Amino acid sequence: MKHRLLAIIAILMLGGIAFPNSAYAQTSGQSSASHVGPVTKVIFPTGYFQKNSSGGWDEYYANGTLRFPFREVRSSRDSVFLRNDSLQVDIELNMATGEIWAEWPGQFRHVMHRMSDVRNEAPEPIAPPTQTAPPAPPVITPPSTNMRINVVGYRAGELRPSGTQWADYRNDSDAVHLYDVLSESDAAIYLYSDTSLRFYRVDIPAQQLFMAADGGPLVLHSPITEMSAVSANPPSVNVPQLPKPQIPGRLSQSEIEECVWSLGRIERAGILGAERCTRPYSDGGKSCTDSSQCEGQCRAPDLNQTDKAIVGVCQMDDNPFGCHAEVSGGIAQPGLCVD
Repeated sequence: MKHRLLAIIAILMLGGIAFPNSAYAQTSGQSSASHVGPVTKVIFPTGYFQKNSSGGWDEYYANGTLRFPFREVRSSRDSVFLRNDSLQVDIELNMATGEIWAEWPGQFRHVMHRMSDVRNEAPEPIAPPTQTAPPAPPVITPPSTNMRINVVGYRAGELRPSGTQWADYRNDSDAVHLYDVLSESDAAIYLYSDTSLRFYRVDIPAQQLFMAADGGPLVLHSPITEMSAVSANPPSVNVPQLPKPQIPGRLSQSEIEECVWSLGRIERAGILGAERCTRPYSDGGKSCTDSSQCEGQCRAPDLNQTDKAIVGVCQMDDNPFGCHAEVSGGIAQPGLCVD
């Protein structure tokens, strides 16, 4: 779970690569671009970097959709250094190691992708503004609160419920990707896939699909081109409709987004079943003999070791509910249950 949550946030900050920051780019040994050789395209598993005709570089998704523009800061013997000033993201394309490095505020320099191919192609031209009027967007009426969405169409495919998960059917692939539901409300549906490392936010009122991939920021992926729903509570004949029960302790959309961005997960806990954001501890599961050694508590493996010398484990997350026994000075304390 810890690795999955780390993937979400590095699924929520910029999907690219790890490389030096701007200070690194300015202080490392500099040389001309010719030292790198005639490389104009760097491909990684989920997209590619392409040099454009203005001398800058652009990052694209694998399907050719433009993601982010970058300016070339400098080049060295084996690397090209890029920067997106608005996002404060620095990239190093290291041809010698075949690694793409990235760094941005709050995220240390690290390898985000490994190159799958390097090519010398004609620079990607900067597309002139289109002279034709775009087609009018489809008029989609979001479903009412007593409806359950069963289709969300977007430019490259569609999302559909599949049991307790959602399935992503893409037009360019026969593969079906399954997504876990992190949270769902009348305003948005939040989905995450452990296998494709993608995070979706279906914005129902705005009729837009947002996505973060491979540690990238949450950006607009596509307008929603189709949305349909079925009745969540079909009325029974001659039976009066009862008021919809209130769901206790529901987090707001902003609280949900803040939770996901901070590596948390949405869950219902405690006797009242209210929604809460549960965040993992960085040292969860580590062996310990006292809570001073842990970010949370040092806890005994079970509740039947009271007053015995024992080696405990650091608390996995900040969810306070359940039954546990703290370990203090290597001795298990009496158990405690929190509802």
